[in-house]
Amino acid sequence: GINTTTPSHELNVLGDANITRHLYVGGNLTFYTADYAESFESDVILEKGDVVCLDKENKISKCLIRADPSVIGAVSSDPSIIGRNIGFEKSYPVGFVGIVPVKVTGPVNRFELLTTSNKEGYAEKATIYDFGSIIGKSMGSCYEEECLIDVIVGLK
Repeated sequence: GINTTTPSHELNVLGDANITRHLYVGGNLTFYTADYAESFESDVILEKGDVVCLDKENKISKCLIRADPSVIGAVSSDPSIIGRNIGFEKSYPVGFVGIVPVKVTGPVNRFELLTTSNKEGYAEKATIYDFGSIIGKSMGSCYEEECLIDVIVGLK
């Protein structure tokens, strides 16, 4: 039955909801995942966690060189928000802000800054000279040749 004495202010949607105009939020907006991504077109096949760079046509591919200033982030596993989702032929969500699982090559300690590496699509520990190509800060550590660790993404 419907409780007529206490008005309900809750909307529960199981499945998709399409809003064609504006959404105004007067309180908190809470997500179950933790990153903001934007869609970028690509001519190559990419995987979640790949560290990606922009080419001259603003398409993405795996970064190939260490400390590449064209780095824009990593292919997101499960973004909370996807911007620029505008119908590219083949596109991927690239995590710009938040916590994103990223492919790294060790050694990387927790809380170290990361940059692109010479290993295609991977990040590695940054140095003080890598400003302009910093992807973010590692939340975990990696002592193997290849790991997938959470990174607090924020370009610097």
